[in-house]
Amino acid sequence: MTQISSILIATDFSPCANYASERAAMLGSSMKVSEAALLHVINESWMDDWKQVLTSTGEIQNEINNDVSQSLIQISEEIESRTGFTLKPRIVAGNALQAISDLSSDFDLLVLGFGLEDGQRRQS
Repeated sequence: MTQISSILIATDFSPCANYASERAAMLGSSMKVSEAALLHVINESWMDDWKQVLTSTGEIQNEINNDVSQSLIQISEEIESRTGFTLKPRIVAGNALQAISDLSSDFDLLVLGFGLEDGQRRQS
């Protein structure tokens, strides 16, 4: 079996992503993984849309970054209290697929969990 020493966990804060994050932490704990990051990507195009509507976008962007940071810290702490495994919160702005792809090359394992939008169904 290949030794895993680092895990990148991408989250969109959905229940499915939270479950995947906790499962990854359990795996990391059992395999004595030395590094794990909990990543959320803030969609840059979404921020660009808001910049067209609002004039004080810098302040709003800071508030969004702070909210996301606090959410990541809270999830990390909750997972650590249940599993004993530490996840380092990480925020990146950009295209989610590209950012995850770029960052995943620095890790041995990539874990993705995402929620479906209301009304969407899983395809079999």
